[in-house]
Amino acid sequence: MRLSPYSIGIYQQCPRRYKYHYVDKLMAEAEAVARQILANSPSAFWSMKQTMQLGRGVPIRQKMQTAAMIGRQVQQTEDFAEGIRAFQEKREPRFQGK
Repeated sequence: MRLSPYSIGIYQQCPRRYKYHYVDKLMAEAEAVARQILANSPSAFWSMKQTMQLGRGVPIRQKMQTAAMIGRQVQQTEDFAEGIRAFQEKREPRFQGK
């Protein structure tokens, strides 16, 4: 049997203010992850999403071919070049989604 906070009674024993604390903490962590994702190149995010969607339920060899194909497309974007330049110049990149 899998134990959850509900099955062992933690939430029933916990005062209401602590329940909200956990929700607030979870939301803060989710917002931090969202900020990290938004700081990246839109084309890199698109490529990751496409690779994951196209790679569902296919053999590993086909997954690797799909990832390579999408990777080549991303390497031709302005955002990719901006990321390389920003790294070399030791500055934050300014991605434009191109």
